[in-house]
Amino acid sequence: MDFGDGGSFPEIHIAQLPLGMGKDSQRGAASSKTVALQYDESGKLRYDVLVKQRYYKSKIVHTCLADTKLKMIDDEDPELQKPDEDAIRKTIEATKAALEKIVNSKVASALPVQHAKKVGESQFIRYTPRQQAAGQTA
Repeated sequence: MDFGDGGSFPEIHIAQLPLGMGKDSQRGAASSKTVALQYDESGKLRYDVLVKQRYYKSKIVHTCLADTKLKMIDDEDPELQKPDEDAIRKTIEATKAALEKIVNSKVASALPVQHAKKVGESQFIRYTPRQQAAGQTA
């Protein structure tokens, strides 16, 4: 049997992945290649699930002719309107707070080791052992 250039151990007839390279990172039911059947409103099978299975949820995949046709956009549509000043101000404040939190944590991690802060003034306590304790040799 000629193994040709079969890698380190050509007599092993399975994929040899050094250090797990090339394997799926997911395990279990989530990594299954089986896709659940989905139906539209009229009861027809939706094949676009097969096309979309390898793409991220944020990526748009056009799977039917209606997706590619020209659509009329209404200028009065509330989803297309600019936000009001109050919404803009709230978004700016939230973004500023989030960025400050990130920057402060990065700056704190870049600083040298910080010593514990003193809670109060140091206090000296004198300890004197009891002389009458059992087992005391005097």
